[in-house]
Amino acid sequence: MNVVGVRPDELAEAWPRVALMLSDALARSGDAHTLTDVRQSLEREESMLWLVMDADTAVAGLVSYVSDERSALTVWLLSGRSLDAWAGDVQPMLVRYAREHGLRYVDAYMRPGLAKRLQAHGWKTVQVISRIEVDADERWRQGLETVGRTDSDLADRAAPVA
Repeated sequence: MNVVGVRPDELAEAWPRVALMLSDALARSGDAHTLTDVRQSLEREESMLWLVMDADTAVAGLVSYVSDERSALTVWLLSGRSLDAWAGDVQPMLVRYAREHGLRYVDAYMRPGLAKRLQAHGWKTVQVISRIEVDADERWRQGLETVGRTDSDLADRAAPVA
């Protein structure tokens, strides 16, 4: 497998090879971003696109950005097939890129199943992101109202945060 960073002037040619894969990843990640968001971030050079190529076929795509505050190269979108065939090729490339840019870490947002699989490659889970759906929160509040309680009733009994 060959891992290549896509320069901004190559984006138009590379995009059709990876857009569908990235779209699938976005859907599985809760649609926090759209494919248009990703493309615009790449065009503005806020993010970088990486392709994992098997001959002339893209088998995976990664989107990353540099976080100077955390001294990290952060992969925020990842999609592909046959992970075990290319994970060993991607990791050294990401580490090399981070080192060349004076960064201390490579971070990646991913689903729990993928995080578990990547432990075999030396990755460790350092943070878990949990989510509540805004409409679900509203349904919860409505449930409180049906039993005669309010948020302030609950807040009065909550322990202070130290």
